[in-house]
Amino acid sequence: MEESTKALQVRFPENMYNRLARNAKINRRSLNAEIVFCLEEYFSEEQTMVLRFSTTQEKCDMVIKKAQELGIEVKPVHLLGLPDK
Repeated sequence: MEESTKALQVRFPENMYNRLARNAKINRRSLNAEIVFCLEEYFSEEQTMVLRFSTTQEKCDMVIKKAQELGIEVKPVHLLGLPDK
């Protein structure tokens, strides 16, 4: 089944456009394909980072809980700088 697409008109700063065009040529992709590739990479890395941070936060929370059970005073912090619950 073919994935549906949506058209979008975007304005880029000239230097960014030139970089995208240069990379598209080097990678033998159309400018559109290069932009889609870059966005897919960005979202893939962003998702990986969110998963990594949430896993790390869970591990930190477990360590803090265990320390508190052992009577060690700790101050919980959120790795992403969000207020603790």
